[in-house]
Amino acid sequence: MENSEEFYRKLCSLETVRSEKKGFFRDFSECVARVAGDTWISSVFGRLADDEARIRTVFTDDKIKDTVLETLNRTKILYRTKDAEASRARRLEAFEAAAAGEREKALVLFGQAVLRAPTSVAPTRACHVETIRVASCFRSRTREFLSLQGRMCEEEGRMRETFSRSTVNETSNIGKIDFLAELPRVSCGEHPSMPAASALLDVEETTTAGKRAIASKEIDPGATLVVEPPLASCLLPEFFGTHCHHCFSRLRRPIGCSNCSSVAFCSRTCRDEAVTSYHKYECKILVLLIGSGMSALSTLALRMVTQSEKPDTENGAVTENVSMDEKKEQESVDLRAYGLEMHANRRTAEDFFERSLMAAFLLKCLQRVEFFENPTADNEAPTQLEIQVGALLLKHLQLLQFNAHEVFETRVGTEHRFRGSRPVYIGVAIYPTVARFNHDCYPAVTRYFVGRSIVIRATRSFRVGDTIAENYGPIFTKRSLEERQRTLAGRYWFRCECTACRENWPRFDTALTNDDARLRCPTQGCRKLHRRPRDTGKSIECSACRRTIDLRGSLASLRECEDLYGQGFAAMDQEQLERALEAFLEAAKIFHRIAVPPHKDTHLAEIAASACMADAGNVRRQTPLLSSESKPDDSHVRQRNAIHF
Repeated sequence: MENSEEFYRKLCSLETVRSEKKGFFRDFSECVARVAGDTWISSVFGRLADDEARIRTVFTDDKIKDTVLETLNRTKILYRTKDAEASRARRLEAFEAAAAGEREKALVLFGQAVLRAPTSVAPTRACHVETIRVASCFRSRTREFLSLQGRMCEEEGRMRETFSRSTVNETSNIGKIDFLAELPRVSCGEHPSMPAASALLDVEETTTAGKRAIASKEIDPGATLVVEPPLASCLLPEFFGTHCHHCFSRLRRPIGCSNCSSVAFCSRTCRDEAVTSYHKYECKILVLLIGSGMSALSTLALRMVTQSEKPDTENGAVTENVSMDEKKEQESVDLRAYGLEMHANRRTAEDFFERSLMAAFLLKCLQRVEFFENPTADNEAPTQLEIQVGALLLKHLQLLQFNAHEVFETRVGTEHRFRGSRPVYIGVAIYPTVARFNHDCYPAVTRYFVGRSIVIRATRSFRVGDTIAENYGPIFTKRSLEERQRTLAGRYWFRCECTACRENWPRFDTALTNDDARLRCPTQGCRKLHRRPRDTGKSIECSACRRTIDLRGSLASLRECEDLYGQGFAAMDQEQLERALEAFLEAAKIFHRIAVPPHKDTHLAEIAASACMADAGNVRRQTPLLSSESKPDDSHVRQRNAIHF
């Protein structure tokens, strides 16, 4: 059993670095590991005390350096260039999709045609202008386009004739930001020392759980606790053609990079911000990075460096041989991520070796794209500055393993806003404040995203000093205690001791009912919990406070909660979001005042409330084009009104 758990943990850790099945990096790392041998990795590499020594050893140790450099020195600039023929092909496909009534597919293909079209070299520039004009006309005349009949060549000729009389130039109406929800404000003002957090929160240092977020004041359900932009974020490659590479908004009028045709931006603002920082480096190697099989977290580790030309290596910043102005600039760098848990003292030599090889590959990529003013030649050992940057990449690969978040948008159903809705993960990001939230298999908060920013809202009440925890994936309503413990131990390296685990709460599909709830003793200060009495008309003696108590008031309040839950589900069935959320939050406030879970209706209502809150974030209504994708997870089913969560 122990060997099985160790294997699973190793597999989970490996997947945060690179793919198990595809990409050349896997072959590279396995080849170097064979040359090094288990004895060298454990007895030589395993004794290295810091990240700089690990990176230096990868490049200079006689045991492995020739094997490492033989592959890394073949690293080449590799990206998707502009292509007039590919642009024309996408444009013709877009016309065919439009004629077939596939509006969304046509929009995507027109966007791809714009991105692939060359912009600067005659005569291909005419193709670029024509593509943008036709795509713009398509967007402004969608209804006309979808009713087109006849041959596509005749229709394309008509569109060209229309635009030949138009005074619209190639950039008008192009690049406006697609609609994003407005970011909310945190409740009760901002915390004076916790960026992006509410003053309702505080951080507590513990001996067993490290630093954790707690309630500094009483918190009501629905309170907005954190609204945080990412320290760094990366869009997943499969969404390069549908979402802004920089802000993650949905593309409507895409603007491309002037060099590559792999990514798109929603506006000139996003494009310019990206091109003046990270994309001017990553642009040249995007295809190489994707082809390597590196994980999304490895890409994010690179992004944390490329977005800042002056990385901090000791707390995050290169501090040697810099001017006073540069030192002042470094002081403004956000260093909070470097205080997050990395479990460096628990890592094996093999784990450090794999991450060091990835850091070495990323460092070689930075050398190729001239991230350094004077990069070393392939036959030379890296400079001290390059070693420091490599060590910083290795540090990122460690901290992101346990602290990154997946960014999602909510895909809602084609016929109903909530039935069949599901999260679709579009990117990864690091949020230093939210990363302080510990895990609970019964989460106290829900999260959603507006663009790249994360929003954390309370789903139940908190008393002063209560731990405020989110959920790292395994939730008690869907997964057994054994499954949750295995996942958390393998992925995050801890054994969960939350209440749901200690008491082994039942799942939705097993024995969870409303009868599982326990009532709080009404005596002030008493913490005794009581099962629902069979005889609701009798007073009982509390075994803790020794007072005679009457639970009829609590039972009446519990019935009121269950009625409010019913009203909320009915409102959701009618897609009346505000009324539904109001009922759920009011009931949650009452429930947690008079009772404690598990309580089936309360958990269903909190899931439903989370769905209502997520509607204020990244939301995408599914279309016939999207409906052919994988089926949504309908595992949470409210039998009353048959609403899926």
